Amino acid sequence: MSGAGEYSLRRSLASAPTMTAKEKDGLARALANQVFEGAAGDSLTLFDGRDLNAVPEISVRVHAPRAASRSGSDYILTLPLPSYSVSEMAAELEAHTPRRYPIDVAKVLGPSSVRWEFQLAVPPGWKAKLPGNVTAESRFGNYRSSYRQEGDTVRVEREITGARGMEPPERVNELIAWLKAIAADDAQYLVFSTPQQGP
Repeated sequence: MSGAGEYSLRRSLASAPTMTAKEKDGLARALANQVFEGAAGDSLTLFDGRDLNAVPEISVRVHAPRAASRSGSDYILTLPLPSYSVSEMAAELEAHTPRRYPIDVAKVLGPSSVRWEFQLAVPPGWKAKLPGNVTAESRFGNYRSSYRQEGDTVRVEREITGARGMEPPERVNELIAWLKAIAADDAQYLVFSTPQQGP
């Protein structure tokens, strides 16, 4: 996380350097349970929230043997990543066009950047049915998502960056188109096919 949104994260980790091993274990478990219910967590990496030169980044390894549910011969995994529901914002803007007032760009997403990366180890032979990547760039900000599988590792990334400034009201249609491009990345699940079992 960077920009305006990073300061709340820095405040929450101001005491990270003084955390005991037991406190770190508890935090790793709590973070893992936010990803998948009943999961265990380890390999937690934090940053010193008091150090403004430290990259505001958190990572944790999650062990969740029952993360996916079976559906016929396939398995379905709920993606533990936020999706950006901007369809309502686009609809609201469309309902009030033509626009009379300038657009405050900072009020669209805020002047910050957030990047989520999810790496999943799957059993040998599992193949993910991956959605398409999405890239949406504009004067109002940037959005990128990618979905790929390399051997037994699936990687999903989502990154969104806001911007600042003022834009004239006639650029509202450009803003709406950008929001709709982001909303097109609506994948909430990954479906995995598994090797066919013999009789």
